[in-house]
Amino acid sequence: MPMLWLPPTSLLLTRRDPLLLAIGALEAGPDGAFEARGNYHDMTDAIGRGCGIVDPVAPELATLLWTSLRADASGAYFGPPVFVRTAIFVPPALPSTGLPLGDLVAAYLAAAPVLVLLLPGRIAVRSFLKPPTPFRRTVARPRLAPWPRDQDGWQRFERQLRALPCPERLAAWYRAERRKFWLRYALHRLLADLAGGAIGAYEGNGADVPATWFESDVELDPATGSIYAARDHRVPIAGQVAGFPPGSVPPEVTALAERLAAKGKPPARVQPSRRVIRSSYKSSFRVTLAG
Repeated sequence: MPMLWLPPTSLLLTRRDPLLLAIGALEAGPDGAFEARGNYHDMTDAIGRGCGIVDPVAPELATLLWTSLRADASGAYFGPPVFVRTAIFVPPALPSTGLPLGDLVAAYLAAAPVLVLLLPGRIAVRSFLKPPTPFRRTVARPRLAPWPRDQDGWQRFERQLRALPCPERLAAWYRAERRKFWLRYALHRLLADLAGGAIGAYEGNGADVPATWFESDVELDPATGSIYAARDHRVPIAGQVAGFPPGSVPPEVTALAERLAAKGKPPARVQPSRRVIRSSYKSSFRVTLAG
């Protein structure tokens, strides 16, 4: 039975809409997903009233991702949202010896239910702080749109937008959008675990990397395991970064603690070489307005 999704903004309208009541929208779970009852036309009308489709999309509803477009106030066209149940994502189990930053990123990408690939380059942390929203087909308002009073021109334009492509093109678009979603979610989950303390990050010399860095304006380089400030792309602020599960620390930290304990000294933390992150949103000069 096809699964539909009711956005949180539509929950209050469910009790007043006979169609949504008939297809079983009141039985939606905490995430808004429910098994839709009724025929194809009822589901089409429900999607036209704001319901989304749960991933993986049922074959009988796949064409609606392309053809069911609605225009908003800006003139852009949007298809029905595809809701992805991210609860199926299971973070990878880290070994007690830790994983380098590049292997840690690869492990989280491999935990996604679809094959996702990360392009070479650095990861801007601020771009993945928020979880991805349901994906959908979007068409921007064309620069050479028909004249507002040209009804025939608008009808031809909208027919072209809703023209169904070949099955191979539709399937390729759907798979590409799923890969983009899971790529963004896997990186978001990795940063959330690093910032929340589920993964401890340490440099190569045993210095701990502050968890707040993984929700700041920094960039990660999986190839070298380094962290760079947004305004300094030459000198890293942390190098040879590795992730460890809770309760595990690098051997350098354990060896230092043993040496200090043998000398009867309290344990000390290894200080990183650089702790300052300059935000790119702060200005370094003042502006004085003459009276």
